[in-house]
Amino acid sequence: MVSHPSARPNAGLVAEEVARQLVSARIVVIDPDNLFTYASGIRSPMYCDLRLLLGYPQERTVVTSHLVNQVLEAVSVSRLDVVAAVATAGIPYGAWVADRLGLPLIYVRERPKEHGTQQQIEGKIQTGWRAVVVEDLMTTGTSALTTLRALREAGLAVDHCVSVFSYGLERARSAMAAEGAQAWPLTTVKTYLAVAEAQGAIILRQRQAVEVWLAEQG
Repeated sequence: MVSHPSARPNAGLVAEEVARQLVSARIVVIDPDNLFTYASGIRSPMYCDLRLLLGYPQERTVVTSHLVNQVLEAVSVSRLDVVAAVATAGIPYGAWVADRLGLPLIYVRERPKEHGTQQQIEGKIQTGWRAVVVEDLMTTGTSALTTLRALREAGLAVDHCVSVFSYGLERARSAMAAEGAQAWPLTTVKTYLAVAEAQGAIILRQRQAVEVWLAEQG
């Protein structure tokens, strides 16, 4: 069981601080002339690779601390039994959060593996446990929702997904809401763009290219 701290930093200040950590670790690439293809099939001038944060101990420590606080804020009940990471990129973040909170960790595959025990959920679970989903980033929300549904089918209670970064697409918010769930990103693409431009990490053309892309996503 985990307890809730009495005070939280302002969400806007947290979003800016996390964005600064991503700028520092050079997590994001923006190339208006060569679009990136996401796992969802979406093509974008921006690519956020949070796996790179694993190589930056100082920045990842700051981000992990905020993830822990976000988990405690999201789960508005007195009991949290397990941290559920989205495989594979969410696993290190879930592990760091679970370690800080002294909780069990599980991770959830996109689909059951075809060999061995053919599990989709790896790790110890119990019916009735309350879980929180930890993801690295959210685009359309498909991976987080796959995880959430698998957990619910296994008898766990889960309503929240905490992530480091979100593109802030309406389709992701709507999909989560349709499942009775809520997404809690530490920072978003809009905050990142503002911080990165202020620090000289991107130029006006790069920011505008991403803003046009965001508008096209609806």
